[in-house]
Amino acid sequence: MRVDSLLPVELHEKLSMTIAASDLQYVAGSILGVGSHPRSWAMSQWGVMVTFELDQTLRRVHSADPGLGWEPTIAAAARHAGKFFDGKRNLDEVLTSFRSLITSNEQVFFPSRRVRALDLLRNDVSFITDGTELVLTSLSGQFMLGFPPEKILTLAEWGPHARALMAGVGQAAAWTFEGRDLDGFAAHGDHHDDTVTWWDGKLSRVVPVAFAGELSLELALSLISIHSTVQAARRWTRTTCCAWCATASLKHRFVVLHHAARSFEMLSGRPDLLGPEATEHVRELMADVHVRTVVTPPYRRLRNGWFHLGLGDIAQQLPRDPDLLTPVTLYAGIDPLDLDAFVDRGLDAVAALMNAWIVEPEPGGATIFDNLRRVDM
Repeated sequence: MRVDSLLPVELHEKLSMTIAASDLQYVAGSILGVGSHPRSWAMSQWGVMVTFELDQTLRRVHSADPGLGWEPTIAAAARHAGKFFDGKRNLDEVLTSFRSLITSNEQVFFPSRRVRALDLLRNDVSFITDGTELVLTSLSGQFMLGFPPEKILTLAEWGPHARALMAGVGQAAAWTFEGRDLDGFAAHGDHHDDTVTWWDGKLSRVVPVAFAGELSLELALSLISIHSTVQAARRWTRTTCCAWCATASLKHRFVVLHHAARSFEMLSGRPDLLGPEATEHVRELMADVHVRTVVTPPYRRLRNGWFHLGLGDIAQQLPRDPDLLTPVTLYAGIDPLDLDAFVDRGLDAVAALMNAWIVEPEPGGATIFDNLRRVDM
């Protein structure tokens, strides 16, 4: 592993690089062979997020360059999208991005406004469900991958952009595990390709009836994107191939839960965006013990150290031979197995509460499913 060539380094720096290597092994293995399954969107986003942190750490701490070759602005956008309202792009900036997405989406699918009646025949958004649970949308996928909001891409056009991002992840993995071939990665990660159901619909008809019809289009879509990332984390990340990947999966799920909870916390402070039903649903989310707990200082510190690979504040507490899960114990004071169970319960709770909110009928009784048409993929 390339970490050995970075010596001499401090013990906490070596542990950080080992954590980054486990992240890359897990995400590279999960992405290999994923094909067109929609789990690739969320896994690609996480891959960009952990690779971005590794690249920053290598440059800042070790003066090393893995030569990722990706478009920095798109990679940065995908990284920030994974933080929802908890990143440099705050809530209002995220809503602005979704307003741009909505405008661009309309221009792509309805380029001519001369015959408005034809708009009734055109669908411009795809929804992916599992039973009665919403899982993903095409606009959520575009946001996840960091594509410019001012330029909507059709699903057929996503390929080159997504491949460029994944090439950066692959380059980071190849640099870190010098000499390992693809087969060495393919044995790792999650490979669940369970069946999902695709639906098409018109954005202007489907989304306005979601969330009891109370939210603006941009806020509704941003919350659906949070829900989508939570759904992907609880469905398509768990792996038992090895201890490294199991730990990387736990980190992935923990960070998703933390960012979602932080976003609800920020939304709860914006009553100007919420109607009565929405206020009650946000209150219910914030009342969940997992959501309340995961944003407390010990878990926030764990998120910062684990995600940003900056373990200097616990350097003096590290044992002589720390392992990948040592930060969990030192930051949060919790047994890693207990954290694993806590995170799973938290993701399940958030998914259930949000799904119930999303499909709550608007005053006229309509739900999102009343305006969707099932399609074969």
